Amino acid sequence: MHAKHIKNVTTTVGYTGSNACGEYVRPYIAGQRSLNQESPTLVVGRSQIDHIKENIGVADVILVSSHAVVRKALEENDIKYELVYPNIKLKEGYLERYRQRGNEQTFIDMMNTNWGKFIKEIKKETFPTLVELQSGQYLDSIF
Repeated sequence: MHAKHIKNVTTTVGYTGSNACGEYVRPYIAGQRSLNQESPTLVVGRSQIDHIKENIGVADVILVSSHAVVRKALEENDIKYELVYPNIKLKEGYLERYRQRGNEQTFIDMMNTNWGKFIKEIKKETFPTLVELQSGQYLDSIF
C-alpha cells in the first residue's frame, strides 16, 4: 500500500524515524518513562490521553509514540488514529537515520534485532488505519 494524503487527521502514531526529513523531532504528545524494576517502561497516563482528547479537532496532527502500550491506550479510549510505519524492506535506511540523528548504539542494535518483529506486529493491527511508508517517504509525504 502506498501512503496517500490523509485528510482531517487528528491523531497519528509515527514509527520512530518516520518524521519529516528524518531529523529527530520530539513528539507532540509523549508518554512518560519510568523505571519499573530493572527495565524501563513506557507509562501512558491519564494526562496524556486527556491531552490528546483535548487537542482532537484543535491541532491538525497529534503525533504520538508508536509503542504498543500507547497504541493500546488509544484503542481503549476509542481514539481513532493512523499508524504510520515503514515498509519492512527499508530497515537499513532507517538504521542509518538513527545513526545520523545520534541515537545510542544500544537503541540501534535493539531496532536492528527487532525490526521484523515490530513491523509484523504493526501490520496485524486492526483498530488504526495503517499507512505504510515507501522508500523516500516521511510523515510530511502523506500530510
